[in-house]
Amino acid sequence: MKTMMDGGARESLERLGEGRAHRDRRGAAGAFLLLVLIAVGIVLLITFMPGGSAETALEAKESAETQVAMFSADAVVRDAQGYIALNGEPPADIDDLVEYRGSGYPDPWGTEMRVEVERSDRGRTGVMTIRSAGPDGEWETEDDLSSEHELRW
Repeated sequence: MKTMMDGGARESLERLGEGRAHRDRRGAAGAFLLLVLIAVGIVLLITFMPGGSAETALEAKESAETQVAMFSADAVVRDAQGYIALNGEPPADIDDLVEYRGSGYPDPWGTEMRVEVERSDRGRTGVMTIRSAGPDGEWETEDDLSSEHELRW
């Protein structure tokens, strides 16, 4: 059965449909915003909980910086071996290596590393100790890092 609508009724129904579609879009946008706020709240809650990811992230950062310091120490050792090959003896200190390399050896926290070479009594060998001031940048504190490497020349 077909019903006839006059122009005014049809127009009212169309406006009603448009209004409903507009409300539906606003409702969907509001629901999306609510979901985003809930997700942000959950992330913040997890981040700032004791033992949560903020502490874990800080520990991971410190561990990564320590690893970078050890890789930097390996670069010092490689340069010391190159210095020995070129000069026939080990560097006396970090200044010899800086001159050889053309630049310094900063640790991940921005402090120049220190190098000490102790020659052995057994001939052409020795131990090179590489030191970093650690995260606090102060020497002779608990967080200092060091590594020892045997040298031959």
